[in-house]
Amino acid sequence: VIQSGNNNSSFVIQRGGGQDAFVQQIGDRNTAEVDQGGALGSAHTASIVQKGSDGLAETVQRGVNNDAVVR
Repeated sequence: VIQSGNNNSSFVIQRGGGQDAFVQQIGDRNTAEVDQGGALGSAHTASIVQKGSDGLAETVQRGVNNDAVVR
């Protein structure tokens, strides 16, 4: 998680093996949420990049071997 600016928040929840998450926030008042895995979830990759202000990004990954890119 890389944050530059004011009042940014990031929440990352990872369950299971092989989870990878990257969050970059440049600006103010951005919120990012990554939720990976679960009972049988594994091998997920998520990338969220927020540039500007007042952004909201969320990704939920279940199952196996999912990729998500949010920009």
